[in-house]
Amino acid sequence: MQNKITITSPALTISGAWAPFQVRAASLALTIMALVLCTDMLSGALRYYLSQVGLDFLIYLPKAACLFFVVHEIMRKPLERAFFYMLLFLFLFAGIGFIHQTGFAAQLFAIFLISPFLFGAVSVRYIIERENAFVVLLAVVFFVTALGVVLDVYLDLPWSGYVYQLAGSEIEGSREWSTFGLERVSGFARMSTSAAFYLVCGALFLYSYFRSRWSKLMVLLVAFPTVFATTNKAGIGGLVLGFAALMISRVPRLLKVSVYGLAAMTAFLPFSTVVRSYQVDLSDPVSVALLASFEDRLINTWPNFLAEVAKFGNPAIGVGFGGVGSAVKYFSHGSQVSLAVADNFALYLYGCFGLVSVVILLYFAHVAVTLFASRERLARSLAPVMVALLAASLTTDVIEAQVFALILGIAIVFSHKITVPIH
Repeated sequence: MQNKITITSPALTISGAWAPFQVRAASLALTIMALVLCTDMLSGALRYYLSQVGLDFLIYLPKAACLFFVVHEIMRKPLERAFFYMLLFLFLFAGIGFIHQTGFAAQLFAIFLISPFLFGAVSVRYIIERENAFVVLLAVVFFVTALGVVLDVYLDLPWSGYVYQLAGSEIEGSREWSTFGLERVSGFARMSTSAAFYLVCGALFLYSYFRSRWSKLMVLLVAFPTVFATTNKAGIGGLVLGFAALMISRVPRLLKVSVYGLAAMTAFLPFSTVVRSYQVDLSDPVSVALLASFEDRLINTWPNFLAEVAKFGNPAIGVGFGGVGSAVKYFSHGSQVSLAVADNFALYLYGCFGLVSVVILLYFAHVAVTLFASRERLARSLAPVMVALLAASLTTDVIEAQVFALILGIAIVFSHKITVPIH
């Protein structure tokens, strides 16, 4: 018997002079979600045009709205158990970060960075209520991102390579770069990585959700050429492995071994650089194009990051929340800026939470397997996106990619709401 979830959303009550403006919480949640995704998806173009009129700060308002909504939900109703444990965990490791002299400003900025993740976690009940609107939003984001990539292939977009100043800091509005002469197109987004991740998440979700074969075919025909056009290997790998997971989803044991194996490999490779030196054969142009950046991670980025965690924190418990990622890029103390990029989600988590990071990554694999086992259409559509997230985690700090952060928060809480059938 299929498990049904029926939730009625209460109105968002605004007191005082604003009392006449009553907004249903579900409508507000979907509106904020649309602002977050669309602003990030169009970030390259928006930063270019907003900076021309001195309104470039508006690009950060959707994340602020996420935090407002999260605080409102915390104050208004009892917390979901999963979300409560998330907050408790973050609070604990924020204390560890404080002990390791991570600045309070860095910790506040880290909360701002992961606000889409927290927002996704508190929005699940509203997504269930407004499922059709959520699906339409992801479809719009997917097809508009694809359009931007196609235009970038054939046209010279004005925001490509744009740099501007904000509060005395130089901000990269849209990255223009190439690999071995091959341009990495980003369309309307700020970077090719962002465009690829929006395409991957949209493609895997919509393909799983749609029932029409023609709709599925349309998603495939749009997704593969545009994702490959971005040349982002994390996105391409996520797309391929996400669809591979869908193909074996009817074989639960094989799926479970594959998903857990993917998570284990994502954690094992960077940590293995402590005890083993790698040498990648780059003797031909193809291997250089495909593996040069990966070799740099194996030889430089990952070993150096592990050494820096031990230097500024503790090898067992890490540096603490706020001690890694973009937070230290802008609010670091001297050489701690070396922890700004981990290029691996397991290492990013390790910097924040120490050795428990491996357990966290395996838990994300458990979330993916749980979603696959559900009979809920929405849950099963989120499942391959979680596989893509694990695949992209090998070479990306995915929590700082807004679309992955949002879906990760949704998936974790959603996995606690569903009933998995017993076989």
